[in-house]
Formats: sequence, structure tokens, C-alpha cells
Amino acid sequence: MNYRLLMRMVCDPRFGINRFDSYLFAREVAKQKKALDLETERQRSIRFLSHHFDCDAAAYLEEYKTSQFLKEYDETNAALLKQLGHLRATSSRFDCETLYLTVRAAKPQVVVETGVLYGAFSAHFLEALERNGGGQLICLDLPSPPGRPPQDALVPPRLRGRSKLVLGDTKDTLADVFKEAGSIDLFNHDSLHTFPHMMWEYLMAHRALKPGGVLTSHDVLAGRFHPNAFPTFTDALGYRHTIVRNYGIAIKPSDV
Repeated sequence: MNYRLLMRMVCDPRFGINRFDSYLFAREVAKQKKALDLETERQRSIRFLSHHFDCDAAAYLEEYKTSQFLKEYDETNAALLKQLGHLRATSSRFDCETLYLTVRAAKPQVVVETGVLYGAFSAHFLEALERNGGGQLICLDLPSPPGRPPQDALVPPRLRGRSKLVLGDTKDTLADVFKEAGSIDLFNHDSLHTFPHMMWEYLMAHRALKPGGVLTSHDVLAGRFHPNAFPTFTDALGYRHTIVRNYGIAIKPSDV
């Protein structure tokens, strides 16, 4: 399977998903996540990152767990939850942790993320970049509805200078972002989680990623009757990859 064939899948209506299917799929994925042992999943990410980036990812985990950033983030997140009145406002701590370890291990200079919401992933990207000693984050998201907290609500003010927010549908903005950046080191998908849209973003990112660059994605578990774009994409184009709970990490081959 090649790039052109994957692109045709983006427009294939058989990979669409209706609202009822989406509800059933969400329930199925929730059951999958509940059955997973978090420590087993954590150790999988540590082994993968340590091996492929020749680093001590376990040390990065300890750094994260004892950081002032995490205390700061938890306080801000608790205040946001109270403001919103939700049980959970954004991405799970585990997924944020996995993202942080990935950035510390891969040490990217230019990072692009789609789907920001309140900035949970953004905050972890930026803290990891700060620890690495440099780097830029470009965030793409739809404009916030009136009355909703801003996209950087969870980002400490001291970190905001490393980020740039681009508002609009990624179908309208992503190509220009990649053109302006030239090439990127890490791409993270967390916008619309349908097979066609995920595959489209992955394929766009594939062209912009440097050889050896990293593609990460939230919501990558597949259902029995609902394929997920992440394993389809990574298997087809030869990315070394792993799935940790519901978060995918993949490394672009150096010869693609």
C-alpha cells in the first residue's frame, strides 16, 4: 500500500462513520481502555522511547512526576474543572505524560499539533521543549465558542512565548502551516477523530516530517468493525510505531 492509495481512502465513503456508529465505537474504546493496565502501558512507552531515541525515558518520567510544572498544571486543571463543572475537561494525565516523555526523548525543534481545546497537550509540549532547551510549537484549532475558556487556559504564562496559535479548520490551514515551516520534527493529531480526517492529516504531515521525524496521535484504538487510520497508515508506510493506551507514537523511516 502506498501514499496515493492511502489518499484515495480519505475520500472513500466506506470509511465514514455515522452518529450511531460513533456512539457504539466510543463505548467499545472505553471498554478497551478500562481493560488496560496503566503500568504495563507506561513501561511499553518507556521501552519504545528509550530504544529508538537512545535515551533513559524512565529518568524523564521521574523528572515529570517530581516537577514544579506538574504541580502547577494540576492546580490549573482543578480550577478549570471547577469552572466548567465537568468531571474531566481535557486529555487524561496518562496521555499527557506519554506525550511529555515523547518530546523529551525525540527532542524536536518544530512541533505542530492539531486540536487544542484548553491546552493540556500544548502545556506538556511546551514544558518538554523548555526542558530540552529550545523549540517551537504551532497549534491549530477552531475558534473558541463564546464563553469558553481560551486554548491556552492550561498553559503556564511563562511557556506561552514558544507557541503560535492558528485558528481555522485544518483543511484550510494545515497546508500553509507546513509550507511556512518548511519541514517539521513532530506532528501530533488530536482534532477530528474520523478515519478520513485522521488519514488526511497523517498524509499531510508525512510530507512535511523530516526523515526520522515523529508522528503522534490521540485516539488510535480501533474497533471490531471500525478501522483506525493510525495503524493503517503506519503499517502501510513503514513507520516504527507503538500504541500506548489510546496514544500512538510513530517514527518516519529515514528512506521514505
